[in-house]
Amino acid sequence: MYLKDLTTAGKDLTTARKDLTTAGNNIGTINIAKWINLRVSHKLNLQQVGYARHWCWRRSLVQHYDCIYRRTENLIAYTANFHLHTSGNYDN
Repeated sequence: MYLKDLTTAGKDLTTARKDLTTAGNNIGTINIAKWINLRVSHKLNLQQVGYARHWCWRRSLVQHYDCIYRRTENLIAYTANFHLHTSGNYDN
């Protein structure tokens, strides 16, 4: 009986870990979509995208694009801030 209870507890932990992995993949997938929108709306050039990709080698495609999204978003914020300080307003 005790061994069976431990086995059940182990299965519950495994299921919980799978649920967390799925949640992580869903977040990554959302960020892939956001990254595509950023790419289109800000007309990022290939050099900027290449900069983001250079730092984003991951084990899975989801992790890879999630990282690219975050790096690209930071690059856009940095570029906008640079324009703000040099021209006095945001240039698109």
